[in-house]
Amino acid sequence: LVVVYCQSGVRSAQAVALLQSLGYANVQSLSGGLEEW
Repeated sequence: LVVVYCQSGVRSAQAVALLQSLGYANVQSLSGGLEEW
């Protein structure tokens, strides 16, 4: 499992899409980023 995060969740969602396009299957973004956490 790979979990990515950023301040608001926008960039981490983009990172998830990129990682999935590179073949990573189990990738998640921290919903809402650090602001929501």
